[in-house]
Amino acid sequence: MDSMTGYGASERLTEEYLLSLEIKSYNNRYLELATNLPSVLGQYEIAINERVKESLLRGRVEVYVRLRQLKSNYNLHVDEATLREYEKVFQKVATLSNLKNKIDLKTLIALEGVVVPLYQGDASIYEEPLFSLLDEALATLKASRSKEGEATKEDLVKSATQIASGVEVVKGHAQELEGYLKGEMVNKIEELLGDKGYDEGRVLQEVAIQLNRATINEEIVRLEAHLKAFFEGCEASGAIGKRLDFLAQEMNREINTIGSKSVLVPISQQVVTMKEALENIREQLRNIE
Repeated sequence: MDSMTGYGASERLTEEYLLSLEIKSYNNRYLELATNLPSVLGQYEIAINERVKESLLRGRVEVYVRLRQLKSNYNLHVDEATLREYEKVFQKVATLSNLKNKIDLKTLIALEGVVVPLYQGDASIYEEPLFSLLDEALATLKASRSKEGEATKEDLVKSATQIASGVEVVKGHAQELEGYLKGEMVNKIEELLGDKGYDEGRVLQEVAIQLNRATINEEIVRLEAHLKAFFEGCEASGAIGKRLDFLAQEMNREINTIGSKSVLVPISQQVVTMKEALENIREQLRNIE
């Protein structure tokens, strides 16, 4: 069982550059990638995303790559098209304001986009270290997700065990509930029919039909089956978050039905306890892959 929250980082320092990579992941319904790269490494974005997809199945994953050149491989370049656009703006402002103040060279050079650095080196020299760093950071990330996932599993099992204990208590009162409901139904029918007379066998048959709808035996059986599948799922590998969340929804359905059918205080008390434990389960599952 893995959490969707994790962190990993790695870096490589040479005489020419410092390359660092950081990867973070958060809980998310699906796998969502966000990659931040220096422009010189932009060609590797798709390959980086594919590598991440091979390792992770769910979560929002953010990859940050930083490159610091220790020896310059850049030449400065004047973007003439941008410079011409600035000149047009200056001329228009001068005309509208009726001013003829000249723009000095320092001001022009300082304008954004006029002077731009162009990379002159071979970007392929970063490919091997880049993906080595990615693999290292992913390994660290997955280890942290696994560690947190194990801690979450312990909490999930603890809460599921509380529900299982509650089910045992409810089972102990199921016959009592059935007897109570049967008595209430018979009394109601006798009250309605009064002295008119009735077929006792037919009445008991109708009571049995209504009891089958009103008792909680079927809900208990289904709830136990969901719990069994939940415990097994907690020990399974891979992306099991969605499966466990589905089982939690099904358990919630059965617990709610038991609560709506029961008129006995001990059962109602256990329903409250089980719902509290289930709420904790559903909260924890939001961060499980």
